[in-house]
Amino acid sequence: MRCSSRHRHEGECPLRMEPCGLVDDTDPERPLQCPASARFQMLPHHQRGCPFREERCRRCRQRIVVRSRLLHERTCTVRDCPFFCGAAVRVGTSSTTAFYTLVS
Repeated sequence: MRCSSRHRHEGECPLRMEPCGLVDDTDPERPLQCPASARFQMLPHHQRGCPFREERCRRCRQRIVVRSRLLHERTCTVRDCPFFCGAAVRVGTSSTTAFYTLVS
């Protein structure tokens, strides 16, 4: 194999190692990148389960990084109904009481 053909193959080989590339930018001043690498052909499989992937919050539907889900859940203003009816409610406060607004 000639040198140029070898280099081209190395750049296209499905078994080459590639960094994940997903980033947690929850803190924009200190974004963190997934440290994992995977074979190019397995990269989509890794990224589907990567903790640095984004998903929507099941309550407020905001896009969040999976590894930061617990932090988001503690600060999310949308909660499950406190009476367990299954509805999502937005939590607010006035100067004296907390109140709930149904989220559609």
